[in-house]
Amino acid sequence: MKKLNKVAMMFAVAALATAAGAQTR
Repeated sequence: MKKLNKVAMMFAVAALATAAGAQTR
């Protein structure tokens, strides 16, 4: 469960970073 949560968090962070980068551009 912890591992899955970590992966989900990483995915969320990556998506957020992608959205932020797209917005900046």
